[in-house]
Amino acid sequence: MFHRMVDELAREGVERLDFGLGDAFYKRRFGDTSWREKTVSLFAPTAKGALLKSAVGFCGFLDGTARRLVEASGQLDWVKTRWRRRVTPAPESDSAS
Repeated sequence: MFHRMVDELAREGVERLDFGLGDAFYKRRFGDTSWREKTVSLFAPTAKGALLKSAVGFCGFLDGTARRLVEASGQLDWVKTRWRRRVTPAPESDSAS
């Protein structure tokens, strides 16, 4: 299906295809260019800004630790699949049938 889609896009004159965010096997297999992106955060030089910076840093630490643990356990693909299913809206059923 993927090959058919890409063939059709090429016939229509499409020269670039953006696979979007995230990492996946097909992106590594069929893509020829990639880049890393990074979020930059600015915080006010106040106590409130320092508190917010600490909270964001702590959440980042927890996220990184959880990711490394899941990856080390070999469950990264399983978790990604479950997460995608969770955040993808369910198709609407045809109530007229």
